[in-house]
Amino acid sequence: MATVFDARRDDVYLAVYEMRHYEYEIIRSAHAASAALAGRELAAGTLLTGNGAQKIFAYHEKKFDIIPDSEAWSLAEAVAFIGMSRFQRGEFSDRRTIEPLYLRNFHVTTPKPLFL
Repeated sequence: MATVFDARRDDVYLAVYEMRHYEYEIIRSAHAASAALAGRELAAGTLLTGNGAQKIFAYHEKKFDIIPDSEAWSLAEAVAFIGMSRFQRGEFSDRRTIEPLYLRNFHVTTPKPLFL
């Protein structure tokens, strides 16, 4: 299963998991990719979910199935489910080293001079 989020333009942000009996294994950690490239990287028959799933499906219609979005299963609930699974297995993140994972690199430039 791949959770896929729209990262704008033709990019997606996705992570790939294998689920068995309410347990998950991370196959590929969260990363950004073009929709076309992401579709080539995923195995045939992978279930796609999330607001970016249609982007991958558009390139590879016969390869994947999409789990319809549901208001009953929100992103916050998905994060809580994965967090609870990790907690029950005794996997904890070190709070001192947690930092945000940015989708794109920042490109900082100096301002252009103003001409009056």
